Amino acid sequence: MPMKIVADEIGRSKIILEAEPDWIVPLLIAPEKIEDFLLTGKWLIISMSVWSGPDRAAGGLAILQARKFRGEIKLGLRPYDYFEEHESWIPDFKRTLHPDTGKVVVSSNVDQTSISIRPVPGMSPIMLTFIDGQLAKLHQGSLSKLEMFRYFKQISLS
Repeated sequence: MPMKIVADEIGRSKIILEAEPDWIVPLLIAPEKIEDFLLTGKWLIISMSVWSGPDRAAGGLAILQARKFRGEIKLGLRPYDYFEEHESWIPDFKRTLHPDTGKVVVSSNVDQTSISIRPVPGMSPIMLTFIDGQLAKLHQGSLSKLEMFRYFKQISLS
C-alpha cells in the first residue's frame, strides 16, 4: 500500500508514504498556514478525512495517477479530522468549500451509546489545485480512475 495514516506522538493523524518520489508529499494535519513550498509550481492537494475509507482510497488513487506525470504536478496529501481545520490554509475558506462533509450520528439505548461518523457522498475528499500559489481548481468528492487521470491531465494543461 503506497500510503497509510497513523497517529503521531500526540495522537494527531499523519500520513506515511513509503518509497515515493519527493514530489509526492505527506502534509501536516491542520497547519497554521499553507506551507511555503506549496506556493511554487503546480500542486494538487488531496485533503482526506481520516475516518473516511473513500477519502483514503482517493489518496491512493491520486498517488498512482501522480506517478504518471513524473513530477510535472506535485501531489500533497493532507489528513483532516474536522472540516474547520481547512480554514487556516485554504484561501477564502468559507466561500470556497461546501461545509457538509460528514454527519455525526449518535444512538443510545439503556446499555450503551454509539457514535458513528458517516461521510456525505460527493463532499470529500477535497481536492485543491494551486498553481504558483493561486487556487486554480477545486473539486469535492471521489473520482473514478479515469476521472482522476483526466483531472491530472487538465492540471498539466493549465
